[in-house]
Amino acid sequence: VKFVKYTLIDQATKKPLSEEPARAGTEHPCGFVSLYHDKNSFATGIPLFYGTCKETENIPEWVEEISEEQFINGYKNFILADANSRRETKISSPIEYNDVTFPVGCSDINKYIQLLNLMEVSGITNIEHKINDSWVVLSKEVLTEVLQCYTKTLCESNTWLRSMEGEVEETDDLEILKAIRNGIFVN
Repeated sequence: VKFVKYTLIDQATKKPLSEEPARAGTEHPCGFVSLYHDKNSFATGIPLFYGTCKETENIPEWVEEISEEQFINGYKNFILADANSRRETKISSPIEYNDVTFPVGCSDINKYIQLLNLMEVSGITNIEHKINDSWVVLSKEVLTEVLQCYTKTLCESNTWLRSMEGEVEETDDLEILKAIRNGIFVN
């Protein structure tokens, strides 16, 4: 098997996007199987894909043959970026509590901590706060529950990501890496 880095081709002319924009839609070159891509390259209009082809495949000059080591390292980075993205999505998902949707961005969490500290210092048991354009009355108990829920999600997500990083770093076997990547979307 050969490891290759390439872009899409025009369906009609079969010319790569690196030579001219597609007019008839795009497709992967025949005989190439894509495994991953460079997400940043899509913004350039010339998306880059990394894949394989048969050892006997004639490789056009606009396609770059890369080493197995380069391919595997790139795939590992791709997997870890996906895992980190999944973690970020998980820890930034709003928390539903008592019919209120609490946003959990960094500034939101800091605000909840500040409100809780303010309540502790001042002896106030409830405080009004605007969340998602609505005023809500928050108690120490509610703020504590929201922060505990967020902390639990954060800790679980960090543990999961750390585990994924360990699994990815432990192997250079392509089939095992494929299984790890598939597991990102199952868990």
